[in-house]
Amino acid sequence: MDHGDGCEGLIFRIAKDVIEVETELLWRRELIFAGYVPTIVTAIVGDERLKALTFVADHEANLICGDISRDDQIQFLVKGRGILGTSLEYLENVVAQFEVLGINDEECADLLAEAKARKDA
Repeated sequence: MDHGDGCEGLIFRIAKDVIEVETELLWRRELIFAGYVPTIVTAIVGDERLKALTFVADHEANLICGDISRDDQIQFLVKGRGILGTSLEYLENVVAQFEVLGINDEECADLLAEAKARKDA
């Protein structure tokens, strides 16, 4: 299971009449490969506590490498490609979406800048 005691993020409320369809879409997207564990967590929204479905990294899975060096992280970002695009494109999208939402994640932004610099070198 993933490490830490929480994170900032978004919570989406799914209308009852589409919950089965939307949940199946989530399952298909997040569980394409073994690497995540679906987990019900308590989310705090304002003063309200809600139960939410999330997918946390499974550090026992072969696809999760939590202890790779920064240099290897950047190398994988520069060279990685999967069925849905490149690793660099994925991180660019994450950082762009964070910016739209007003989320400042210095780690992601720094990693993206370092990978782009290496790619352009």
